[in-house]
Amino acid sequence: MNSSGTLRDVWSLVLAGGNGERLGPLVQRWLGRHKPKQYCTFIGSRSMLQHTLDRSDRIIAAERRVTIIARAHAEEAGPHLLSGSPGQVVLQPANRETAAGIFLGLAQIRAQDPNASVVIFPSDHFIHPEEQFVQAARILARAAQQMKHWIFLLGVAPDRPEPEYGYIQPGPPLGWMACVCEPWSPSWKSRAWNRVKQCMAPASCGIRWLWAAGLTPSGAWAGAAFPR
Repeated sequence: MNSSGTLRDVWSLVLAGGNGERLGPLVQRWLGRHKPKQYCTFIGSRSMLQHTLDRSDRIIAAERRVTIIARAHAEEAGPHLLSGSPGQVVLQPANRETAAGIFLGLAQIRAQDPNASVVIFPSDHFIHPEEQFVQAARILARAAQQMKHWIFLLGVAPDRPEPEYGYIQPGPPLGWMACVCEPWSPSWKSRAWNRVKQCMAPASCGIRWLWAAGLTPSGAWAGAAFPR
């Protein structure tokens, strides 16, 4: 860690290439036009993307930040990126969902730093309180530096049943900072949902489930990991 409090030898990858389809009808009624949610200012004076960039820069220096935006959103994204240090911006030719955006960003980072550890930040999440999130993300980033062959996920302790979210099922504790868990996918989530419903009440069974927060490299924030 350097004097500014950011981590060395770690890069951030901010995903901002989505079209915001699920909130599209709400935004259309609100603004009278379509606008991807990451560029919307729902609270305060900053967009969700700007909040994400600021959180990322508290953990990792902006010069080691790569932001993926859709080529079609370049004009919309410009003011949000110019409010601070823009880092590196990659224009995605077309929206091909999350995996393609991650691959594009990782390829950009690997070309410059083949041994880098990378923290992936979705730009469409509302996070409060931020301090707790930043502390947890910093712990996972440090762990990723030390355990190069592991992928870390950040999860949130659920406060209600929510079938549309991805879930993580943690396994045994992993030493000093996290829980071993199985990797999850949309199909795994679908198969698991009936079991999740039965396990939401703490007394109903011994399994603990976490919402998948979307951050990849505790309190309500809990770390989870699985081998690559």
